[in-house]
Parts: sequence; structure tokens; C-alpha cells
Amino acid sequence: MTAPVTLEELKKKVGEPWLRWEGAIEGERVQQYVKATGDSNPRWQGPNAEVPPAFLATLGGGDALAVIMGLKAVILLGTSDLECFRPVRIDDTVTATTSMVSLRERESQAGSTAFITLRTDIANRRCDRVASNTQLILVRSGGLVTKRHGFDDTCGEQEILPLVKQTTMAQMAAWAEASGDNNPIHCDSEYAVSRGLPGVIVPGQLVLAFLGQMITDWLGTKGHLARLSIRYKGMNYPGKVITCRGVVTARGGEDIVLKVWAENSQEEQTVAGTATAHILS
Repeated sequence: MTAPVTLEELKKKVGEPWLRWEGAIEGERVQQYVKATGDSNPRWQGPNAEVPPAFLATLGGGDALAVIMGLKAVILLGTSDLECFRPVRIDDTVTATTSMVSLRERESQAGSTAFITLRTDIANRRCDRVASNTQLILVRSGGLVTKRHGFDDTCGEQEILPLVKQTTMAQMAAWAEASGDNNPIHCDSEYAVSRGLPGVIVPGQLVLAFLGQMITDWLGTKGHLARLSIRYKGMNYPGKVITCRGVVTARGGEDIVLKVWAENSQEEQTVAGTATAHILS
């Protein structure tokens, strides 16, 4: 079947399963991922090891992105909501089914923007649902507004240990190989500038991985990340410092709720949202 490359063809996919990926979680790919993200947590090492929760957000996403990139427009992530229901380990066989939840368009003086909501449900060979990832993807065919505005609320107590990263082009190339995210705005400076950006930008999913690493480093072996829901508010650039931060906002039973965000070297939030951690009894 020919992949749809127009919005009208994509609209026909709304409300039904669209793309399906099935396979084993290969240890080599997981190691590519942890190397690309710089995540050395021993939980992800060795045979039968767990996979990082944010790794699950890459399953099935590359195929969907490859189709959407056929629209020949600027592709950006608006939000990401990752839920993890149970741990996944290396060599586990999983099925990732991506559905088109909605597609709407909006016109402005800068051009047209399509808002595509995708949901990828991941199940193991026993058909147990292990994770779900819902993403809002922005497809901009006109000029690009590089500054986004959103809430800015970082006050609070019980701050967890921050995680500081400084991405490089080599790391972003490794990320593209590990995740299947080949969006040219992350690797082709000339293309990025032609689309209204000052240069290539750090993939939003890579920042999501950094936030996941901060939380799992903090948890250690005492719990696991159950949900990570974030909004992309701005852009990060290679060579610049990205600082991930988190604050505990609520505790109830075995669950801990955190406010999490990433900020640039000017202390401006570029990603913000919430996370839920489940403490093992």
C-alpha cells in the first residue's frame, strides 16, 4: 500500500489503527539508545535487563514520522504523554500499534498548521498492555514562529537531583539511528534555516529521554516511572546546556507525583509537565 502523503489522505486514517510494528526488543538497539542519551543506569545493562521507560516512546514512532514527513513541511512535537504499565525487558516481543486519533487544521497569516494526534499502544506477546504514548504533532507549511509561550511554574520544595546535559551533533546522529527519528531539522542545518529556524534543534523525544533518565536515576531500584506527560514550549540547540529539574508535588500510597521541566542556559523552560512514579512495596 502506498503511504499517504497529503493531509486529505491522512484524514481517512482518523479513528482507526494505522501502523503496526512487531518484534523483539533487541539488546543492541537498547544499548544504542542508552549510549545516545548518555544514560548509564545499571538497570539497563546486561541480559534480560529492563529497557528505559522513555525508550518505549520510540517504538512505532519512526514509521509514523516517516509518513508525515512526506508532507514536505516543518514537523514539530507539541506534547507527549507516555504511560508505562509494566516493565519491558530486552528480548521481550512486543507489538506497537499506532492510531490516528485526530487531525485538525488552522490557518493564520504565517501559513497553515495541521495538528495531528497519534496514540501508540504497546502490548507484549500475552496481549498485556505495557505502555501507551500519545503525541501531538504540529505540521507547519508556512513560516515558523520559533518562540512558544506557555505556563511557567517552577516553584515548590523537595527538588530532586537535576540532570545536566550538553548535546552534540554526534549524539543527535546516534539518537536518530537509535530512535528512527530522521527529521531533517535535527541534522541538516541548511534545511533548518530554510524553514525559519536559526539552525538544527535538539529532538523533543531526546529531551523526553533526559527527563526520564533524571527520574529513574532518582528512583534507583525503589520504583519505576509510571507516567511522563510533557508539553514542548521552546527549542533546545546542540552545544547548549540543557538542565532537567523535578520537584515532588504530591505523595499518595505508593505513588509520587512530580512537576518536571527542562531549561536552557538562560533558565528558560523549553519542556514542562508532570510525572508519576510508582514506589515498589
